[in-house]
Amino acid sequence: MYFNIMVKITNSLISFKQGLGIMTLELKLTLDCPRCGNKLTLREYNKYVQLYCDKCNLSVTIRKRIILMRHVDYDDDVLDWSSALDFLYSLLKGKATASY
Repeated sequence: MYFNIMVKITNSLISFKQGLGIMTLELKLTLDCPRCGNKLTLREYNKYVQLYCDKCNLSVTIRKRIILMRHVDYDDDVLDWSSALDFLYSLLKGKATASY
C-alpha cells in the first residue's frame, strides 16, 4: 500500500510517504542549492536524513544518530533542527564546491 499526504506550511511543503512499511518525511525548503539555485528538499527516512536537490541531484546523507549526538540538548530533551540543518547545508555546500 502506498499513500501520499501533502500539507502546505508557510513556505514549505511537507509530504509523508509510506511504502513497504517504511515511512519517509519530505520537506521542501526555502534554502537554495549551492550548485544550481533550485530549492532543496530535506528527506528523513529509516536511519538517515538527506538534504538534496531535485534538479542537479546534489545531495548529502547522514545517519540520524549523528544528528542526535550533535544537535540534541538532553538536559531539556530538545532537538535543535536549525543547527542540524545548518550542519547539513554546510556539508552540501562543501560537496558542491569540491573539485575531484
